[in-house]
Amino acid sequence: MNRRNKKAIVTTLTAALLLGGALGSTFSPKAFAEEASAAAGTSGTSGAAATPAAAGANALDIAKQAGIDLHLDQIVQNSAVFLDFDDYGDLIEQLRAGSSLVDVAKSAGFDADDFVARLTNISVTEIDNALASEKLTSEQADQLKSAVNAKVKEIVNTAGYQEPKSAAAASDASSAAADPAKNIDLGLDKIVALSSQYLDMDWIDVRDALNNGDSLASLAKKTDLGEEGLLNKLMEYAELNIQNAASQELITGDQASQLITKAQDAIRKAVETSGYSDRVQG
Repeated sequence: MNRRNKKAIVTTLTAALLLGGALGSTFSPKAFAEEASAAAGTSGTSGAAATPAAAGANALDIAKQAGIDLHLDQIVQNSAVFLDFDDYGDLIEQLRAGSSLVDVAKSAGFDADDFVARLTNISVTEIDNALASEKLTSEQADQLKSAVNAKVKEIVNTAGYQEPKSAAAASDASSAAADPAKNIDLGLDKIVALSSQYLDMDWIDVRDALNNGDSLASLAKKTDLGEEGLLNKLMEYAELNIQNAASQELITGDQASQLITKAQDAIRKAVETSGYSDRVQG
């Protein structure tokens, strides 16, 4: 397996927004804070505080509800890249034999702290993206980062750890290498959901308007953001994830350019299409 194929094992920067009944309205920092307080067993500043472990678990659960993919179910896949494994299966076998990821890293001559930091940075990038898009407040982002740090350390020190997606990862590597878009979240499968946030509209209202024949462009023109503003926001989402992937050497510069062109064409087409609905883009 060459290095490009090996890097294609990693499915990174895929932030899935919850649609349908689960997303009756767009998420906001205020709503997240209220849910976080409830999940942690607190109300505002009063009430008994949850233990750090419980608070961390609750923060991670709420992150999923808010559509923030922290990629904690892909740590073995990412480790295969960071530890320069040519054969993903070799890493799986070492874990099945009872080693931890930290054990494997040390035996391969890697600095354990640097290894853990690189894994953690994948989740931190998603948190920073959510903060930049105003899905989180600074306090909430700090809470999530603390929970992520604890969870990553727990995973990498667990002997024999296996992640939910590890069985399918190797079989998916070839097709992922052929199409880097499968590795990078361009936002093309959630344009309506993202637009609802950028236009400050209820997702159900946007969906209903589209079902009645409107386009996202016509809805945007009725707001201060406007059609071009919406297009720019959607492209910023895609470009940020593309740039992050390129900086981590998950894709080449040429692949990044191809993805930007693909995103520009697909986003404009979606925004201008009457009756558009979110769907998985091929």
